[in-house]
Amino acid sequence: MLLWKRYVNNKMAAMRFLHLQQYSHRLNLLYVFCHQINAYLQELAQNYPQLVTLETIGQSYQGRDMIVIKISSGGGGTRPVVLVDAGIHAREWVAPGMALYIINQLVENNAANSALTDAVDWYILPVLNPDGYEYSHTTVSKIYSHPLNTNDS
Repeated sequence: MLLWKRYVNNKMAAMRFLHLQQYSHRLNLLYVFCHQINAYLQELAQNYPQLVTLETIGQSYQGRDMIVIKISSGGGGTRPVVLVDAGIHAREWVAPGMALYIINQLVENNAANSALTDAVDWYILPVLNPDGYEYSHTTVSKIYSHPLNTNDS
C-alpha cells in the first residue's frame, strides 16, 4: 500500500508540474532570478494598470529591491486582504514560482478568476529573501538556506 501511495503521489506531482508548465511559456515560472521576477512585475504593472500596482517595501542587505505587487479591481482599500509571501528560504526555489503562478492567474487570466480579485485585494511578495535566493542560484554548490548577513559565524 505504501508503494502505491508513493506512486500516486509522484504521478499527481508530475501532473501538477505539467499543468504548471503550460502557463510558463512567457516566463519560466519555476527557477528565475530576482531581476527577472522584478522585470515581470514591472511588465504587468505597465500592461494592467487598472489591476496592478507595485510598491518597493525596501531593499535587501545587498541592495536588491523587494517589490510587492498589489492586485485589486477596486474597493478603495476597504476589502479584506490576502497576503502571500514566498522565497523566505533561499533554496526553496519553487515557492517564488508558485507566487508567480498565482500572480499570472490573477492578472493575465483575470477573466476566468475575476471573482478572486473582486472580493479581496491581493498583496504578493514573490521573494522575501532575495540575497539568499540569488546566492543559492549563483554561488553555492551545496544546499544553502540561511539569510546573508555580515556575521560569518
